[in-house]
Amino acid sequence: GTWGGAVDLYRTVAASPLRLGGPFAQLQGSGGAVACLLELPGGSVAAGSHGGFVDIFSSEAAQRGGYSFAQLQVAGEVLSMALLPEGGVAVGTLKGTIDLFPRSAVEVGGPSRGRLRTRQAVGALLLVRDGAGYAGLAAGTGGQRVELFTITAVDAATAPRPSVRVGDAVACMVALPGGGLAVGTEGGAIELFNGHDILRGGAPYAYLHAAAAVSSLLVLDTGELVTGSFQGTADVYSSASLSDLAGASNRHETLKVGDAVSTLAALPGGGLAVGTWGGVVELFRRGGTAPHAQLQVSNPNFPVALVNSLLILTSGQLAVGTGAGTVELFSEQALISGGSALGRMYASGSVHCLAPATPGFFAALTAEGLDLFHEAAGAGGKPLRSITIGSPATALAPVLHGGLAVAAGPRVHLFNASSLVGGGGRYAVLTAEAPITALTTLDSGAIAAGTEAGLVEVFAATVPR
Repeated sequence: GTWGGAVDLYRTVAASPLRLGGPFAQLQGSGGAVACLLELPGGSVAAGSHGGFVDIFSSEAAQRGGYSFAQLQVAGEVLSMALLPEGGVAVGTLKGTIDLFPRSAVEVGGPSRGRLRTRQAVGALLLVRDGAGYAGLAAGTGGQRVELFTITAVDAATAPRPSVRVGDAVACMVALPGGGLAVGTEGGAIELFNGHDILRGGAPYAYLHAAAAVSSLLVLDTGELVTGSFQGTADVYSSASLSDLAGASNRHETLKVGDAVSTLAALPGGGLAVGTWGGVVELFRRGGTAPHAQLQVSNPNFPVALVNSLLILTSGQLAVGTGAGTVELFSEQALISGGSALGRMYASGSVHCLAPATPGFFAALTAEGLDLFHEAAGAGGKPLRSITIGSPATALAPVLHGGLAVAAGPRVHLFNASSLVGGGGRYAVLTAEAPITALTTLDSGAIAAGTEAGLVEVFAATVPR
């Protein structure tokens, strides 16, 4: 590989250790100094350049010279490459990223399906093997560090992913007991999939119908499914009715809610909290169809603070994320008899979603990114740290070992517990086929990403401790 951007081809002769001479042919890439070369299965050749491209040359071109037939594009200057177990390619860059390309992208050109991140430039990559097969990916970086990634993190980005398709844009999702998934759509349908449906790309085993676009879904500890809609209704389906393929949509109770439902949360003791657009959280006892109490959410600068998300903290308090950029805190007693907030915490922007993080912490999703709060900060508390995602964030979900998944556009940014609290960055980025509108974690630990195109893609569990 040359600084001029070409790859010179030389012949070797078996009769002598090496007979030097001029190149017999050249491979012409996209320009930029060639930093590394990699032989691919079948004799084709990959050439990574400082221009941020990897040119793929056919085996025929490698014998006679010629031009690349496909290109892979990455986020910075290419410094290193390694072949992945299934024929994909990992590409390390000066910016400290490792882009993961599946074999299909290498064969015809295409986008990265995932990205790992290191602390510094990735000068070398090596696929590590042990006695059982492939163990992981080692990245040699600046600062005399070698960072190790499990092979499951690589597989999640490069292996074919299970997916199912629904009839409209995905609005919300929730994992069902036993490995299933409920998907609420903007068209007002709730489609139910079992674990086999998800793995095989099958059709839903049942459909439920809301009065309007589905805003939220929740599974109670009894196995009941609660659905909320913008029409101002919340329906409760028993676990028995969900397993009845013929009559699930006909067997439910409707709760009387005074406004459009925006979010749901299970309360200690089996009750239910229903957040509304009108700035009210309505409280229902187990089995009740009318609220027994209300929580009024307000803000000095907003007569009505839209309730966007609800979360029960480890202290038993209810945290309410609002469109006014606050997290209102309500006591356990208020969840029984109603009342006003104990106080509020302040986010960096309008709170779209709340999620638990590593014990003692919770996260608030804003348009700018992620705010991490310490529960002990209490009233008046501000984020321990704010993480900018780089594009408008749309969905948030807790994942294994206290980590978090954040969706922005078609990408899922993964953070483990140590990076959240310790000040580190995201450790991996996965990519879906379309912009993501909802995230949830399945019983297996896999991450389901619902998109505006009506596709739900499932990524293998990849979050380390």
